[in-house]
Amino acid sequence: MAVFLVIDGVAIDGIEKGDYSAYEKELGVADRMADGTRVEEIGAVIWVVEVNYGRIDRDTLAQLQTKLRTQREHQLFFLPDTGQNELTSGVFHLVERPQPTLAEFFDDDESGAQIWEGLSLTFEEVTGHD
Repeated sequence: MAVFLVIDGVAIDGIEKGDYSAYEKELGVADRMADGTRVEEIGAVIWVVEVNYGRIDRDTLAQLQTKLRTQREHQLFFLPDTGQNELTSGVFHLVERPQPTLAEFFDDDESGAQIWEGLSLTFEEVTGHD
């Protein structure tokens, strides 16, 4: 299986179809002048990386949560929506802390295996690019 997203050294796999996107977003100001003309000023272009983890095991969740709690800036290697097949990298901020929920708990083998769901992450690039 090809890895197309790495967050702070943690490879993200097991993503289902439609649960990942990496796109560019323009940051700027748009306004309408008194004479009716529209004016736009683009200040920067940033990458936005979104991933929705339908189900995630306890170990991977623990690795991610540790990184997300202890760091404000995150190094991502990701596959952008530009059609290329090489990973791009950047420094990102997490937009909002995730709130996963416990889906299953297996206690029959005494390992205490846990499966979590609803882990949604949105990252925005710290510094804009061309």
